[in-house]
Amino acid sequence: MERIVSDDEIEEAMVNPPCDTRAYFRGRCLQKYAHNISAVNWDSMIFDLDHGPLKKVMMMEPTKGTETDVGRIIDSSPTAADLLEALQS
Repeated sequence: MERIVSDDEIEEAMVNPPCDTRAYFRGRCLQKYAHNISAVNWDSMIFDLDHGPLKKVMMMEPTKGTETDVGRIIDSSPTAADLLEALQS
């Protein structure tokens, strides 16, 4: 078997999602807002903001949700509620 990535690359991938797919949005949200996420899968995340109904964010397009698309929004949203509000604007 031919190895295609180094141990360092594996370690990096375990804690940092790729920047160029929806995995970036999913991974960063899990890092920053884990306590407000009740479910996550390939194409959606469900947020529980501790008040009101659960909020579902669809991620149907694999090439959306990249660092370019949402990096600044996540960085400037201290809470999951702030993130969801920013995504709606």
